[in-house]
Amino acid sequence: MKIFYKDKLIFNFLILIFLMNLLLLGLYFLKPYFNSKKDVINNKNLLVFSPKPGEKIKSPLKVVGKARGNWFFEATFPIFLTDWDGKIITQGYAQAKGDWMTTAFVEFEGILEFENPVFPNVPQNHFSRRGYLIFKKSNPSGLLQYNESVEIPIIFE
Repeated sequence: MKIFYKDKLIFNFLILIFLMNLLLLGLYFLKPYFNSKKDVINNKNLLVFSPKPGEKIKSPLKVVGKARGNWFFEATFPIFLTDWDGKIITQGYAQAKGDWMTTAFVEFEGILEFENPVFPNVPQNHFSRRGYLIFKKSNPSGLLQYNESVEIPIIFE
């Protein structure tokens, strides 16, 4: 009788080890789907789905995400694209795709067209390929305490 009990205990222990390994493997392979810092700019008031940080971009650039309603004024907020030196290459507006008069997240979309600022015949890691996409909260009052912005590093093709 004791031998049967030991075999059953060992069998249960092996099943437990197998299930734990299965769980760890599942978490390992699902990790990219839950890592919002890498794939999405996740700010308390702004979520940017495209482009991702460090993504290569070209014109026209489609910008997609969600922002809290108080980021919008008249259903828009400004977007700027700068080169490595901070020079504004182009600017445009993110347009709300729903009711923006709320404190909840509202989907937005914007298109930016620009001339590529990359120096001719340079390697892929050249500084002129770096830039930033800047999202700025609409602030019609002009009061400094309501200013807010989020910057995303990008790479020009």
